[in-house]
Amino acid sequence: METFQLNISIVSWLNHWANSSLYASNLVIFFAVYLGWLMVAGLLLYIYEARNRWRAFRVALLALASGLLALLATDLIKS
Repeated sequence: METFQLNISIVSWLNHWANSSLYASNLVIFFAVYLGWLMVAGLLLYIYEARNRWRAFRVALLALASGLLALLATDLIKS
């Protein structure tokens, strides 16, 4: 029960900030739209800059697979 109450207070705090400032609202919208693309660009940069590209590719592939698995799991839970 304690964790649930903490989640409610965090969501309430974030919701308060979302309506209080245009800057905060635009920042949240920017990250909601582009964060996935920024993470993919970061993984590509990681592969490009790595000394052992095959190992870096495997790490990036594992990161992408875990992200897709998490997305699938959340869609299943929402259903």
